[in-house]
Amino acid sequence: MDILKFSKSESASIAKKTAHVLLRGELVVLPTDTVYGVMAIATDEAAVAKLYAAKKRDLKKPSAVLVYTLGTATDYLGNGSVTKLGQRFWPGPLTIVKESTKKIGGWSKIGVRIPDDDFLLKVLAQVEKPVMATSANISGEPAPINLDSVSSKVLEKTSLAVDKGRTVLAEESTVVEMSDSAPNILREGPISLAQIEKVLADG
Repeated sequence: MDILKFSKSESASIAKKTAHVLLRGELVVLPTDTVYGVMAIATDEAAVAKLYAAKKRDLKKPSAVLVYTLGTATDYLGNGSVTKLGQRFWPGPLTIVKESTKKIGGWSKIGVRIPDDDFLLKVLAQVEKPVMATSANISGEPAPINLDSVSSKVLEKTSLAVDKGRTVLAEESTVVEMSDSAPNILREGPISLAQIEKVLADG
């Protein structure tokens, strides 16, 4: 397993190497704007199975899918409320859960986010595919905000990790489920229900 120390001058080359590892069907640990995540190509079933095994995560629980553009997000979640919230809060710490128009794995609902991290966005642009991400800890343990706090059990299952120091927000994203009735907060985070409701009401 390789650990790469992030530097702005080598950002493009590190992103390219990371993308190649992901596209080979392997796992990586990367910083986001929120916490460190263990990641795999979302449409690669074997890679996703590796990710769930590494984290000891219940396969019934979907993980977040990171994308590069709002257009890709709406391809999976449809338009309307996703566009409104995405235009206001993305890139940023909001994961939107909704019935998916394109299936990923066996899940009917998925959570999608555009992270606010320039390096990670470079990686997403390189792979040109959605990337599944979940906090780089064993399920039930605290989410890591720097590489030192990433679970060693997760790291040993990955091929590459990038050390960028402490994450900017140092907390997990808000997760909101959108339905026909009203938004429902599944996980509290930096963006409040009141902020979400205001954007939707301003229509």
